[in-house]
Amino acid sequence: MMTIKWQRAGVLLASAAIGLAACGSNPSTTDDAQGGAKAPASGFEARSACGNDATYTIEGKSYQVMASAAGYTESGTAGWYGAEFQGTETAGCEVFDMYAYSAAHRTLPLPSFVRVTHQQNGKNIIVRINDRGRLKVAI
Repeated sequence: MMTIKWQRAGVLLASAAIGLAACGSNPSTTDDAQGGAKAPASGFEARSACGNDATYTIEGKSYQVMASAAGYTESGTAGWYGAEFQGTETAGCEVFDMYAYSAAHRTLPLPSFVRVTHQQNGKNIIVRINDRGRLKVAI
């Protein structure tokens, strides 16, 4: 599991796609103390058959998907999207649920689990990365 520190972590909670339904039925998961996504007890979940092409392009910009999320850290500003994408398919071939603890990332393997920390108050939550993102502007 890696850490991503976002200035507005609260808005990230609904920023990408689901995956909690599948995790919820997995008996070998550990629950985040704050009610976030259930990360596999091993810290690893098999790569999705969808959304993990070695390279891909969005709006003319190319991205390379990382082989592993191990040791990855990042600071930045989170973005959010919700109702307009509710029920649509994510890059990880899951159904987006704007109420789930999930997120999008351009280069982390799908799925990945990350701890998102609010930089002003230190609160954090684990979310499941299972989309590539559709935001043009972060909040």
